[in-house]
Amino acid sequence: MAFRDDINKEFAQILKKRDNVVKTGAVSLFGDLQVNTPVDTGELRDSWQPPERLGLLNWRISNIAPHAYVIDGGRRQTMVGGTMKWVCSEQLPKGFQPIIDKFEPKLQRELDKIK
Repeated sequence: MAFRDDINKEFAQILKKRDNVVKTGAVSLFGDLQVNTPVDTGELRDSWQPPERLGLLNWRISNIAPHAYVIDGGRRQTMVGGTMKWVCSEQLPKGFQPIIDKFEPKLQRELDKIK
């Protein structure tokens, strides 16, 4: 029975480490998104909501600025010279996805270190 208890203890420690890495990652991504958010009036940068835990490994980071979806989508329709055209954010033409793409390998490296 002691061997099983040792295995269960070790497994619980691994899960705790994993949870801490994911939580730390969510906080880190939140910071990266804030720092890399373009600033005109500051509303978009100031509208990031702290990471919210939704489940075991699920976290939500959201931005409540009305125009956040436009920046994140990278493009919007607007009137240019009397014609509707698609334009994108000059500072983040691909939205926030490149920031997330850069973050994901960092998180994976940290998860791979868990023993």
